[in-house]
Amino acid sequence: GRHMYSYRLRIRCMGMPRSFCRHIDMAIPREGFTHELAFTPGFAEQFAKDADIIIMSDEMDAPASYVHGYAQEKAKLVICSKEPEVLDDASLAVAYDVWPYLEDGQLVDFYINRLLDTVKAEKDAWLDRTWLDSTIDTMPDLIWYKDVKGAHLKVNDAFCNTVGKTKEDIKGRGHYYIWGLTKEEYEKGEFVCLESEEETMQAGHTCLFDEQVIGRQGLRRMKTYKTPLYNEDGTIMGTVGIARDVTKEYEYQQKILETARYDELTKLANRRYFYEYVSENRGNAVITFLYMDLDHFKSVNDTYGHQAGDEALVMASKAIKESFPNAFVARLGGDEFVVAAFGEMTRDKIENYVKEFFRALHEKCIRDERFKNLSCSVGITIAEAGVPLDDIVHQGDIALYKVKNTMRGRFHFFDGNE
Repeated sequence: GRHMYSYRLRIRCMGMPRSFCRHIDMAIPREGFTHELAFTPGFAEQFAKDADIIIMSDEMDAPASYVHGYAQEKAKLVICSKEPEVLDDASLAVAYDVWPYLEDGQLVDFYINRLLDTVKAEKDAWLDRTWLDSTIDTMPDLIWYKDVKGAHLKVNDAFCNTVGKTKEDIKGRGHYYIWGLTKEEYEKGEFVCLESEEETMQAGHTCLFDEQVIGRQGLRRMKTYKTPLYNEDGTIMGTVGIARDVTKEYEYQQKILETARYDELTKLANRRYFYEYVSENRGNAVITFLYMDLDHFKSVNDTYGHQAGDEALVMASKAIKESFPNAFVARLGGDEFVVAAFGEMTRDKIENYVKEFFRALHEKCIRDERFKNLSCSVGITIAEAGVPLDDIVHQGDIALYKVKNTMRGRFHFFDGNE
């Protein structure tokens, strides 16, 4: 057959007439099943022990509770009775089903076929459950099923490992308890998926979310797929969620992005990212652009070596960042730095910022004998919206060149006449 299982159904009849047993013998086994039938006029211990189904007459010497005592845990005990209404509590407590005592006829077939269908349905349900559990527990992703109120009804092994709790402990519990959130965190709703559950149920289809959860290993980033689950009548009964832990991928992505965008030594934006950032963020704003170059940097390198040169660059970059906290700062390469600030600013204000920077840099330089001759030259240009970025950089460069050629350690505004 097409079934994964092949099940030998051991049916034992006790105290039932042969005519009744013939009906069982004639019954067609369901797909995936074969039958093994045996009958005995009275109670037989061995018959009870190895049966899957025991069909017994209540007129036998042995009562149902006694027969049940020998049967396997999962065996189904069917009691056939001429007077089912007088069966005692002990018999009813162990009975899987109660049938009228019949010797022959269509009704016998009806009861037998109904029993075989039920056994098959239970076996198929077991198979589906086995498939589901084996599949979800093999998955590295977190999987959970929740009811409409947000209680977890079923989760997989990966989910348990992430939250550090057992399936028994999780069942019926909500997000708050499972993820070990504090009351404040829960109320803030920062690491709670309730909103996305609601959203999914309202959307009526699979939704994808980027979520953050706090697990045993700290903050985790998750790509979460949530799908609504429906009752047979079309009403919503809950959701199924699958979450992929993308923390590592996200970290790698950030590292790659950082490597591509930032200068490793000074941690400032590099030339490429500077162009990208300003182009994307300038809008219609006026840009104040400062082109900076360290004076006497070459002699620091030549006299004290490249390590000292690197230290000087790190020191200078800190002074720039501290002096222009609201501007975008980048290292173009070598000992050249640029600063871009968006929005209107008076020349006086710009001058004050630059003088403050000179003072901060000087204070850092005099602390170290190797850097006492270091200073910085600055070319400044103020550009209206619409001026191409290349032109702005070029103007700053021209203004810087003017300082370098006259008196170093100063600043000069580009005035268009250079």
